[in-house]
Amino acid sequence: MFLDDPKTRKAAGKWVLIIFALCCCIFLALSHLGDVGGAIAFVVNLLNPLMIGLGLAVVINVPMTFIEQHLFAKTQKKALKKLRHPLAVLLSVLLILVMIVGIFTLIIPELIHIGSFLVDVVGKVIDMLAAADQGQDNFFSRLNINWAQTKESILGWFKSSSGQLLSGAAGMFGAAAGSVMDLVFAVIFAVYMLAGKQRLLQQLKRLMRAWLPEKVTGTALHVGRVLSDSFHAFIVGQVTEAAILGSLCAIGMLILGLPYAAMIGVLVGVCALVPIVGGYASGILGTFVILTVDPVKALVFLIYLLILQQIEGNLIYPRVVGGKINLPGIWVLAAVTIGGGLAGPFGMLLAVPIASAAYALVREATARKEQQKLQAE
Repeated sequence: MFLDDPKTRKAAGKWVLIIFALCCCIFLALSHLGDVGGAIAFVVNLLNPLMIGLGLAVVINVPMTFIEQHLFAKTQKKALKKLRHPLAVLLSVLLILVMIVGIFTLIIPELIHIGSFLVDVVGKVIDMLAAADQGQDNFFSRLNINWAQTKESILGWFKSSSGQLLSGAAGMFGAAAGSVMDLVFAVIFAVYMLAGKQRLLQQLKRLMRAWLPEKVTGTALHVGRVLSDSFHAFIVGQVTEAAILGSLCAIGMLILGLPYAAMIGVLVGVCALVPIVGGYASGILGTFVILTVDPVKALVFLIYLLILQQIEGNLIYPRVVGGKINLPGIWVLAAVTIGGGLAGPFGMLLAVPIASAAYALVREATARKEQQKLQAE
């Protein structure tokens, strides 16, 4: 029998122990689901800055790779060659920071202006309500509502809810402060990862080759390369497509004489970074912003944006993004839907390149299997 061999018995005994241990772990996990969920949540919260940093590193790596390839490309000086990588990291971080500051510089002043306009409108409505309460004839006085009682009810609600509002505001402030600290740590972690990218990759490969079978290591490295290529292609394509769409939106609004052309163009471009769903979000936000100025112009903007999105969806996106990620439109929609349901906007962004990589790997495996069957025949 095969168990007569000592080596076979030893290997079989090891696998029996491993399976028994796994069964015990699964049983204990199912018996204490609450504790296991709490432990997983604690670990995820602990690793959150590192995961954000990893995502930032993936994004920053795109311009960094381009800059590193073209910075001091023809130099033979060793000093400049050594400076190439750290300078590429620094310039990439500065480039992204400048882009973020530029976006906020264009958007925030206009939002403040719109906010002041809305405050003015609310103030006028309150004045009309006060006049209606005093018996003066206006729109609200014709509604036959007891404004004095309504006013007392609203004031009573504010008094009873003031404590909850304050505690909620304090909680939001604490969460915001924690998020800022997480973001700071994430940026630092991303910069350190990019600065030592080659060394980290070499160490990872050494660990995999030392501890994993050669076939598993080769497969894992291939999957990693496909994922890296998919993320790189998706980021380049998505940013290019967003820049084109935002520019076309701003130029068209200037030609049509619509207000807030620069701000809404930037807003449309930023929202376009999220596939499919971003277009609807930018349309709603842009229409609301212009609605505060002129309802007719808001309708004109909505019609123009719908036409532009049809052009973008049928001509620009398939050529700029679809050609890079090689993923059919139906799978893009499915990836966005599933990713959004699992992790919101970040899930939408991550789902498309992951689906693209999975699609490429399945296609490779299918082609290889078909080739094997043809050879067997």
